[in-house]
Amino acid sequence: MFKSTSKITLKSTSHRINIISGLCAVFFAAAPAAYAQNAPEIVKQDPSVEQTAQIPQPEYNLPKVKTTGKIVFANLLSNVAVDRNQPKMAFQGYMFLAQTTRDPRYAELAYKVAEMSGDLDGGIVAAKLLKEIAPNALVGQDLINRLKLTDAYAQIDQQNYRPAYDAAKAILVNEPKNTAALSLLMDVSNRLGYDKESLAAAEKWLALEPKNPEAMNSLGYYLADKNIRLAQAEQLIKAAHEQLPNAAHVLDSMGWVAYRQGRISEALQYLQAAVNLDAHHDALLHYGEVLWQAGEQTQALTQLKAARALNPLSNELRDLLERLNIPSASLNAEQPTKAK
Repeated sequence: MFKSTSKITLKSTSHRINIISGLCAVFFAAAPAAYAQNAPEIVKQDPSVEQTAQIPQPEYNLPKVKTTGKIVFANLLSNVAVDRNQPKMAFQGYMFLAQTTRDPRYAELAYKVAEMSGDLDGGIVAAKLLKEIAPNALVGQDLINRLKLTDAYAQIDQQNYRPAYDAAKAILVNEPKNTAALSLLMDVSNRLGYDKESLAAAEKWLALEPKNPEAMNSLGYYLADKNIRLAQAEQLIKAAHEQLPNAAHVLDSMGWVAYRQGRISEALQYLQAAVNLDAHHDALLHYGEVLWQAGEQTQALTQLKAARALNPLSNELRDLLERLNIPSASLNAEQPTKAK
C-alpha cells in the first residue's frame, strides 16, 4: 500500500474521516481554484510528492498557484484515502488537484495510485493528463507506449502499415533503445519494403539484447526470409530454438531457414510442428509453399485455403500465388489444380 506521511496531520476521529469521505463527491465537483503567484505550499510540504520526484526525469516547470482551502482540503482528503487503502478516492483527489492546479506532481501521484491498485484505465487517464501538463514527463510513458504498440499491431492486422510505422518511429525518437518499438519497426518496415531500415532495427534489437531468443529469432527469420546470410540465420534461429523448443513461431523459423538451405524434408517436419501448435496465417503460408515445392499440391492448397480463411485480403498470400504460379481459382476448386 502506498503510504503518505504528510506534515499535515489528521487530528480527528474515524467519525470525522467518514464525514470527510461523505463530502468527497460534492467536493470534487467544485470549480477550479484561482491562480496566483505563489507555488502551492501543500505540494512542497508533502513528502509523497518529494518521493515521486526522485524518479530520474527532466525537471518540471511548476505552475504558480494560490493555495486555497479547497486545495488544502483535497490534499488532506487524498492522503487520508491513501492511508486508509481507498485507492479510488485517492485517485479522484489527486486527479482533481492535477486538473485544478496543473501541477504535474499531482498527476504523478494519481498515476502511482492507479498503478498500485491495478487500475489500468485510471493509469491511462493519469498518464495522459501528466503528458498533457508536462510533455517531458517520463512517469507513465511506458503505459502510453504499450497502448501505442497495441494499437499499432491492430493496425497491422488491418494491413494499415503506415500508422504502425509512424507509431514505432515516434516512440524511438525519445527512447531509441526501446526494444518493443524496435521489434515493431523491424516488422512493419519489412511489410512496407523498407529493407535496410528493417534489418537495422533487427540488428539493433539483438545488439541491445544479445541473449534474448525473440531478438535472435527475429533477425534470423528476417535473414532467412530475404535469403541472405543463411549461415548466420541458421545459427541465430537454432540458438533461439534451444531456449524456446516448443514455440510455434521459432519452429516456423527453423522450417523456413531449412527450406531456404534446400533441406525440404527437414523443413516440412518443423513447419508441420509449427502449424500443429499454432496454425497462424504466416505459418500456414510457409507450410503451404514448402508442400507445393515438394510436389504435395493437394496438401499445399489445404494450407493455403486455411490461410485465406484467416485473412481473405492477405497481400502475402496473393504474392505467394503469383510467385509459385498457382491459379487463385485453385483455392476454390474441389480438386486442386497443379501449377502450369
